[in-house]
Amino acid sequence: MVLKSRVVSGGAALAIGQILSAGCSFLRNLIIARALSVEDFGIISTFAITLAMIEMIGQIGVDSLIVQYRGTSLNKVIANAHAAMIVRGLALSIILYMLAGPISNAFGLMHLQWAFELLAICPLFRGSVNLDFAFQRRSMRFGSSIVNELVPQLLGTVVLIIIVLFKQDFSAVLFVLLFIPLATAVVSHTNSSLNYALSFDFKFQVLIYRFGWPIMIGGALLFLVFQGDRLIIGTYFGMKDLGYFSAVFTLLMLPTLVVQRVLSMVSLPILSEAFSGEESKKRVVRLVILASVCASLGITVGVGLLGDYLFIVVFGEKFLPALAFMPYILLAFSIRVLRCAPSSIAIANGDTKTQMHTNFIRVCAVLISLSVAAIGGDIYSILICAIAGELAATIYAYYTTKESWTEFFTITQVAMGAATFSTITALGVL
Repeated sequence: MVLKSRVVSGGAALAIGQILSAGCSFLRNLIIARALSVEDFGIISTFAITLAMIEMIGQIGVDSLIVQYRGTSLNKVIANAHAAMIVRGLALSIILYMLAGPISNAFGLMHLQWAFELLAICPLFRGSVNLDFAFQRRSMRFGSSIVNELVPQLLGTVVLIIIVLFKQDFSAVLFVLLFIPLATAVVSHTNSSLNYALSFDFKFQVLIYRFGWPIMIGGALLFLVFQGDRLIIGTYFGMKDLGYFSAVFTLLMLPTLVVQRVLSMVSLPILSEAFSGEESKKRVVRLVILASVCASLGITVGVGLLGDYLFIVVFGEKFLPALAFMPYILLAFSIRVLRCAPSSIAIANGDTKTQMHTNFIRVCAVLISLSVAAIGGDIYSILICAIAGELAATIYAYYTTKESWTEFFTITQVAMGAATFSTITALGVL
């Protein structure tokens, strides 16, 4: 009962915070879609792809390390993690600035090289955050995480509304993309219970990078997973099709990210604590898998019933051709949510390589998609490759995390039966 109470209370608080944060992002996308052209929406997508690329490539998972760490030198680990984040942010800023020309040229936007150069300051902002929120999460306290996420999103939405009143083009969104990371850094320091400290101890730096190097490689692979299809569509099919695809991708990404963040942030501390005892370990593993399966089915059924209507309300009639992509992208995201459980179980065990391996499997599907596009395949062929890649990666993740393999199939059978009944009932009502 205590475990379930902690999970429910922590998960509920996180879910509310994430839903509000996603609501801000949702509102910004609504404003952007209504105020800007489809072509400008495609340009904004290239900015988002670029930032995602540089952030994912440099991800070293220090927050997960702090939550998972069970040694006696936690304060030293946090101080060294701050130093590692500063070094990471500076390095990524330099790399992005140097790549601004080639990136803008790859998208056929050489006249906007200055915009990609401006984006180079974002990693430095993100590298200067206070990691107190990760320390708080060790004991299932999520207040700092919620505030650090929600307040910058609220401020960014207000700033966008003000700017769009005077300027209706991509530059309005560019300013907001710069503002939100800065606000995140500032809020993390003003909302911290720990004094910000920097340290560079070789022993702890080795610990950080030994834990983080598979996450760093996995982040590079994850960029190709998240953005690979968009890069292919932007390169082979043009900005208009990229705008259509990105509209559906953005809408479905919101609930997916909310669910993934809540599941990972709640499950990692309780899994790390429970792995000291076999019985509690089995109980927690079962609970985490059940949550992932139910979340995946919930997204599938919910978006399947309401997705088309919601999409038209948000993006309007000019994006109507994009609805043809929705079933494919929804299926891919639903399968991805299933992978939350084995990923958290592996990280709680100190295993960051499994996630890297699953991302590699998914990247293989992206490479197949690239080959399909190069020989003249259509967008639907690319989406089918994405679905197959997500399915293969998820099967591998559960099979490798052997304690979750049997539990997964038992829970899935029950959940699938319940979901089928719920879907039939809902369709009958509608």
